[in-house]
Amino acid sequence: MIAKETFNIIKDFYSMRKKTKSDYLLINLLPAVIGVIAFIVGSTVHKIWNVNILSFTVDFINQTITVLALFISFSIAYVGMLISSDSEVVRKMRDKDSTRYELDGQKIKVYQVTHCMMTYTILVEVLFIIFVFAEKFFVYVLPGMVLKILLCIDVAILMHITLLIGIGIRDIYYAFWK
Repeated sequence: MIAKETFNIIKDFYSMRKKTKSDYLLINLLPAVIGVIAFIVGSTVHKIWNVNILSFTVDFINQTITVLALFISFSIAYVGMLISSDSEVVRKMRDKDSTRYELDGQKIKVYQVTHCMMTYTILVEVLFIIFVFAEKFFVYVLPGMVLKILLCIDVAILMHITLLIGIGIRDIYYAFWK
């Protein structure tokens, strides 16, 4: 049941964005490209500067956990503000149809788009922090090449989350000022 509900959040998020290829490319393709570039650069730097991959991975994981905790706090605060607010702006968001997004061929409200976006962001952040905690335990038994690949996956997912938060901040700006 929980897995189906979780999948629905992801499905709704991407279904809303079917017609907006630029959003899809920005939040998915760009982080993937950055992850590949990180792998190439990381492999080159390792050979030139003789970086200890285990030490670097442990430090990176610790920093990632800290950053993710801050991101999750921000995202939950934003959803809390959105849900509990009875301000005029939020009421307008609940009444106004989105001109850019729809779900299953039906118009949806700006509020629903924003809420779905932030719920998806929180879901990705929570799943990623669980993944990073698991990495913290496996880092000492995995070979160096696997650690490099995991680091690049981490960079790509972190970039994905950063873009999602950036879009959320943009939405806040336009909701309250435009």
